[in-house]
Amino acid sequence: MADTKHTNTKIKSSTGEDIGESAKKAGEKATELTDIVVDKLKKGLSQAFEAGAKVVDELSQATQEYAEKYKTESEIKKLKGKKDLLLTQLGHSILKCHREKGKFTETFFGEKKVIDQFNQIENLDKEIIMTGKRLDKAKK
Repeated sequence: MADTKHTNTKIKSSTGEDIGESAKKAGEKATELTDIVVDKLKKGLSQAFEAGAKVVDELSQATQEYAEKYKTESEIKKLKGKKDLLLTQLGHSILKCHREKGKFTETFFGEKKVIDQFNQIENLDKEIIMTGKRLDKAKK
């Protein structure tokens, strides 16, 4: 039997640097940069979400106040019914996404269907507020 020895050969670049080591360093640097970018994106998305949530909360609170104040008024009831239907549809979309993917991805809230539902809900909130203000003036 022939005695064969395994030698560990390293591939060198034209500058004499070990290509494997260079690749490893580049990979480590890419990972560091990716982590930095992801952290910055998370912070930006978080701030945008907080600002959006505050606006939505304020609109919803005002909407709820008018809806309670004029719950016997048919026009506001009809608008609130439309809003409730949209909220139900949005809830179904969220549940469906969660069941399919097991989690929410950042792209979920960027999907056209979801954005359209949020916009329609916001428009109905504004319409309820305008109607409530109009009813306030009429009752004075």
